[in-house]
Amino acid sequence: MEKKKKKKKEKKNWLEWTVTLISMVIVSFTIGVLVYQMVVSEENPPDIVISLGKAESKTNHYTIPVTVHNKGDITAKKLSIEFTKGEGSDTEKARLEFDYVPGQSKVKGWISFTGNPDDESIKPHILGYSIP
Repeated sequence: MEKKKKKKKEKKNWLEWTVTLISMVIVSFTIGVLVYQMVVSEENPPDIVISLGKAESKTNHYTIPVTVHNKGDITAKKLSIEFTKGEGSDTEKARLEFDYVPGQSKVKGWISFTGNPDDESIKPHILGYSIP
């Protein structure tokens, strides 16, 4: 006569149930947020805003911190910006390029001029960017 093996089902304790429940809530919330973003959110094109910081004197030049904020939802790729200081024969230009400026984010860089930029206004001009 063969002995029948009785399989004993182990019951989960309260800790296992708690961890399972918390995991289910987190996964459900994540899926819900992703579905909401896919259905409701709009993909706004890049909206580039440029801010200049205070000029710092270095050995033979002046550096200025630049913050570029992309307020749009789409990434701007190969962003190129030209900065102009002065007018006429005293014009000095600087160029700054960023590989990527993701949507809803900020990137920082620095530009440099030989003359003191405190006395004159620096005019930024976006030369162009592409959308991946």
